[in-house]
Amino acid sequence: MKIFKKSIITLILISIIGCDTDGTDSINYPEKIFEGNVILKTQQEVDDFGTEHYTRITGYLEIGQIETYNGSITNINELSSLTSIDGFLRIQSLDLLDNINGLSNITQIGAFIELVGNYSLINLDGLNSITSVHGDLGIHYNTKLINLDGFDNIT
Repeated sequence: MKIFKKSIITLILISIIGCDTDGTDSINYPEKIFEGNVILKTQQEVDDFGTEHYTRITGYLEIGQIETYNGSITNINELSSLTSIDGFLRIQSLDLLDNINGLSNITQIGAFIELVGNYSLINLDGLNSITSVHGDLGIHYNTKLINLDGFDNIT
């Protein structure tokens, strides 16, 4: 019985320690590189890509699609293993996405960041680990966005 109780306590502690308050993983994933560009147009595509636990994308990452507004992507928490994107980051035309906390482990973007037409997005806190962007920051038509605090650490 003592072994069973110790196992339960260990599992509880792992659950508490292994998860940030925003629900994203704080696990240190081994480096896993995706070669090429990534375009995620649906929640299922976000979730499926996230289960691979890539840490780096050698191309760009585009979430959403410019052609139509997308109500299927409601969170991008599954992308929490990403730490760098060699190309650009574009998040566009997402009606129901209110935060981008799933990107909180990204420290470097090789090109630009563009956030366009995400009408429910209220903050950019998920980008607060980014220290360098080697291009422009484009923020357009995010009508509920209340501050740009997510960019505080960019030098």
